[in-house]
Amino acid sequence: LISRETWYSSVAFGAIMLSLASGSWSLGSLISRHSKSDLPLLYFISLQMLAGGGVLTLIGILSGEFLLLSFQAMSVLSIVSFIYLIIFGSIVAYAAYVWLLKVSTPSKVGTYAFFNPLVAVILGWLFANEPINTEMILGAGAILSSVLIINRPKNGTKKIKLNIRDNIRNSSSPYLKLKAIALTKFMNK
Repeated sequence: LISRETWYSSVAFGAIMLSLASGSWSLGSLISRHSKSDLPLLYFISLQMLAGGGVLTLIGILSGEFLLLSFQAMSVLSIVSFIYLIIFGSIVAYAAYVWLLKVSTPSKVGTYAFFNPLVAVILGWLFANEPINTEMILGAGAILSSVLIINRPKNGTKKIKLNIRDNIRNSSSPYLKLKAIALTKFMNK
């Protein structure tokens, strides 16, 4: 067991680190939105993920967590969940997030954080038979309401859509060019 003083200091340290992480994430999101580069977006995403993974691995090794790792204690469900998080929770989601930062406003892109807990609850209910209670349903309602409020139409909405359409149209990807055509047809209705 750990002493009360050790527990309080570790909680304070964790709170400080989470605050710094949130602040640096916000700052990085704002900076990356306005960065200009000829290099592919996936290049930057890969560098960021490799750097973050490398630093966290190093911290885990230095703090002794690596010695506590037991492959025999891992279940098939935990391994599949881990692979799912790597592919969809990290690679796909982060690539979409960074791309959205280029074509939309940070306040709208930031609404992804509202949906993460909702998706986790639904996946837990579907795959792990976790119960859903009244508080969770009320929380889901609050999440959906707040996202609707953030994304409510304002003056200049068409201008934002035109900017998104033009950014997609100027892309080298044929898939994104088709999306620009579809978006143009949708906006003209």
